[in-house]
Amino acid sequence: MEIKAAQTSHKGSGKYLVLADERANARALLEKLREVALHDRKATFTLLVPAKPAGRSLTWTEGQSIAAAQRTASEASRWLERAGLRVDETPIGDASPVQAIADILVKRGPFSGIIISTQPRRISRWLKLDVQTIARHRFSLPVIPVIGQRAVAT
Repeated sequence: MEIKAAQTSHKGSGKYLVLADERANARALLEKLREVALHDRKATFTLLVPAKPAGRSLTWTEGQSIAAAQRTASEASRWLERAGLRVDETPIGDASPVQAIADILVKRGPFSGIIISTQPRRISRWLKLDVQTIARHRFSLPVIPVIGQRAVAT
């Protein structure tokens, strides 16, 4: 979705919800947020990281999931702020990305749009679940997708 569409649909708030997983510090996300900030000088970003199962093991605790999400949110927030972007907060959300969005919209809305950052297509669970389309229809907000790129060996 075009950035301008996000602005005209919900004018004035300049507040964007950014849903990101462990790709929260991906170059593609940084570029998209810079683009949004260029078109919306009031842009601030709420970086929402779901507390999904930690690591690749078959067992984990809720505490491990929350701790991993907090590390991701903290590192990504510092990285984005060093790049000149305004991150107003970094809440940790439900493991379900759609529920995480719903919870934050109730607690901290309104937002001008939702930016959803995913892993590359071949490994993204969120793309397979079609989180972007579900969010667009359920929350009636512009959704701006950011799909991570595959890492290139150097």
